[in-house]
Amino acid sequence: MRLPVPLAALLLSARVATAQTVPARDLLNAPLGLIGAPAALADGVAAGVWNPATKALEGDDRYSAGVAALNAPVDVALTGQLLSVAFRVRSRGTIGASLARAGVADLVRTDTDPQSIGGDIPYGIWVTSLGYSYRVAPHLVVGAAARYLSGRVDGDQRARLGADAGVLVDGLGTVDGRLAASTFLQTVDREEPTTLLLAGDARVYQRDSSLMLRAGLGLVRTPRAVTEWYPHVSGSLGRVLVRGGPVLVDAFGTASWRSRLAITLEQDRFTIGVVQESNSSGLTPTYQIAVSTRRR
Repeated sequence: MRLPVPLAALLLSARVATAQTVPARDLLNAPLGLIGAPAALADGVAAGVWNPATKALEGDDRYSAGVAALNAPVDVALTGQLLSVAFRVRSRGTIGASLARAGVADLVRTDTDPQSIGGDIPYGIWVTSLGYSYRVAPHLVVGAAARYLSGRVDGDQRARLGADAGVLVDGLGTVDGRLAASTFLQTVDREEPTTLLLAGDARVYQRDSSLMLRAGLGLVRTPRAVTEWYPHVSGSLGRVLVRGGPVLVDAFGTASWRSRLAITLEQDRFTIGVVQESNSSGLTPTYQIAVSTRRR
C-alpha cells in the first residue's frame, strides 16, 4: 500500500505525538463535500461546513439538507462521509449542523518486515459542528461555528473543542464578485495548527440567465503542513454546472499538481454533484458524490 506524503509522515510520528494533537486531523485536507468549489466559497452540502458564513440560506429557502461521500480506493483507501442540515432563523439568520467523518482502511500492523502481525490499525476522525450565519448587510455575511474533533490512531484516541469564524462578501460590482475568508478546525486550546481558507471569484462572461462563466482562486493553508492553491473556472448552462481546474499542493515541503473536475445537475430543488480529483505519483483518483436539497 502506498500512502500520501502527509499521511505517511503523520503515521511515522504517531507514537511520539504529544497529547495536544488530534489523530488523523490531516485527513480533513481532503475536499470533503466540495464539489469543485474552493473551501472558503463552499456551497451545496458543504455550505457552512468549511466556512461558517456560507451556510446562509437566501430567498424563500427555509431549510436545506445534504449528504456527501468521498472514496479513494485501492492505493489510498481513504473514505469520507458528510451530513449537513440548515434552518432559516427569522429573515437574515441561518443555524446549521454537520457531522463529518474521514478514515483510512487497510493500514496493516507490522514489525520489521511487511508481514502483518495482528490486524489493521484504526485511523480516522469525526468532526461535529454547530454554526450560525447572519447577513449583516446586503453584501456581507458573517458566521461562526463550534466544533468537536475526535480522532483515533491505533489505540490512541483524543478529542478537542474548536471554534471557527468566517466572512463572505458577495454581489460586488457589475461582475458579481465574491470574496471569502475563514478559519477551519481552530481548537480552543490553540494546540492544533489552524487552517486558513481564502477564496474569490467573479463573473467573466454571461450571455443570458442560462449561460454564465466564472473564474477565481482558492487557498487552503495549514502552517507547517499543507498549502493548496486552486485556480478554477466554472460554467453553467441551464441546470448543469461544470467546475474545476489544476490544484497545486505543497505538503511538508513536497509540491505536486492535481486536477479537479466536478459536474452538478439541478432538478427541481435537488442538486446532485460528482467530482474526480487526480492524485500525484500515479495514485488512484479520489471520487466524490453529493446530494443536497433546499426547501421553502
